[in-house]
Amino acid sequence: MNRKGQFIVIGAIIIAAFMFALILTMSQMNVQRQVLIPEPVDEVVLAVASDFERCFQVALASASKTYCATMDKSEAALKGEEVIKAWSMALLEAYKGYGMVIDLSVDSTAKGVVFDLICSEGYGRTRAYTTFGMDVEGYGLRGLALTMSTIVELEISKVNITNEGSDVTMVFNVSKRAKGMGVPVEVVKVNVTVDDKEINRDRVKLTRVGRGEYLIEFGLDGFDTVTVVLKAMTEDGVWVAAKRTLNITATPQGGNGGSPPSGSEDWRALYISPDEPTNIPPELEDIADFSLNITKPRCNSSLAPPLNPSPPHSNQSGVSVIPIPMTLSLANTKLINITLYARLTSQAHSGEVPLSVTLLYYNNGTFVEIGGGTVYPINSKTPLEYTISFKPRVNEIPEGSYLVLNIVRPTKGGGVIQVYFGPDYPSRIELLP
Repeated sequence: MNRKGQFIVIGAIIIAAFMFALILTMSQMNVQRQVLIPEPVDEVVLAVASDFERCFQVALASASKTYCATMDKSEAALKGEEVIKAWSMALLEAYKGYGMVIDLSVDSTAKGVVFDLICSEGYGRTRAYTTFGMDVEGYGLRGLALTMSTIVELEISKVNITNEGSDVTMVFNVSKRAKGMGVPVEVVKVNVTVDDKEINRDRVKLTRVGRGEYLIEFGLDGFDTVTVVLKAMTEDGVWVAAKRTLNITATPQGGNGGSPPSGSEDWRALYISPDEPTNIPPELEDIADFSLNITKPRCNSSLAPPLNPSPPHSNQSGVSVIPIPMTLSLANTKLINITLYARLTSQAHSGEVPLSVTLLYYNNGTFVEIGGGTVYPINSKTPLEYTISFKPRVNEIPEGSYLVLNIVRPTKGGGVIQVYFGPDYPSRIELLP
């Protein structure tokens, strides 16, 4: 064969082999790329975020169940964190090779999830919040951040003690907070403990009154001052608890149907409410700008109009929604606290303006001062908490009296003072034992 022809054949074979290798390499690269991107990035993000939201609720349910069983916040938080940790490990295993990084943080200095669990007098809160951050290197996705927050609240609004202290009726409501407002939720289970001892379920009767509102009835043995803890579980498995201290040794307290409760314990805390009091004496109607109620308002707002230097808008007065149904003894009341959430606008001539606060009762045409003091709201963008504490100047408040709260600012100083109320700003009066 001609040597020249041999070179041509050999060159053709080399070129064919090179082309085959190039085609094979490109085919493998295409296959590998398809393995890296099996689905759109938005589907991955949605799936992971939705899965974490479910995990977040399970963690809150686990933490709240532990808290209601032990009343130990640290142990409850550990239970919630265990759920979050197990989920994170399973997620990273499922998405191995995607370069996925999960970061949970409260702020720039604190990591993880905050479990905020409160069981206080007449009010309970189960809350969890965090910022869920996610990076997916395989998609070039970085810096995704979603805020997660759930708040479940329980409020005991009425308590009646009848039959010489052996029968107790409580009205309570449970809500789930969304965008500042409480949405009623269903309760599927309740437990009641008296001085840390659980009452037999056969002696506890739960009745649904309305959306998120329930009536619970149970019996007590003996007569003493007892602490009752009410624990309720929502349909999501989240537990929330609140307590009430009941003085069973006091004069027997009767119920009055659907009216506000008659027990003196219900007058130990009164909240500023926007509702106008009705069926009050005409002389009180003329001064009533807001009301004082044993039930905390369900939405956040401020008194209108705000307090400004121009009379008559330089003062506000609140009146209790009903008269006190029994003589309220203050002999054992060491202090009365008045807490106001307030802010001073930036138009003020100075950094603070004094606000005079006075508590009185009205009976048979006479106002009697119980006590008061002065707070100094400062310039702020959000409401701040201010508290006055004083010893009552009277030993008792007679049956049939109306409580009156006067709030007065000076006619000088400029700016306006806004007094807030609601779940986040519980402006209130407390008679401390």
